[in-house]
Amino acid sequence: MIVRFAPTSPRRRAAALAAAIAVIALLNFVIVGSLFAGADDASIVAHRFESMRALHAAESGAALVIGEVSAGRAVPSGSRVLPSGQTIDIQTDAETLPLTAEITGISGLARRVIRIRLE
Repeated sequence: MIVRFAPTSPRRRAAALAAAIAVIALLNFVIVGSLFAGADDASIVAHRFESMRALHAAESGAALVIGEVSAGRAVPSGSRVLPSGQTIDIQTDAETLPLTAEITGISGLARRVIRIRLE
């Protein structure tokens, strides 16, 4: 028994090729879309991490101010850079009690501010 295949028409081959290209393009869009979504999530996590580091720096500055005032020493002011790279900026409205201190923690682009009133 001899099996013969009928040649396909050029229109049919063109339609099959167009369908294959459409499927490949659709898969490409799905893959690229998932990559962009993952990049956005990574960016959000990075910003949250920097924000937490800035908050911890501000809390460290507040603890420094409270400790120095409690010990009877001069109120610290100005900027300090922590060993881990964050910056603490301390501004006060007076040298003696009562005073208000504004402590800014900076890490990367994130900034967190804590205001304390000491009497």
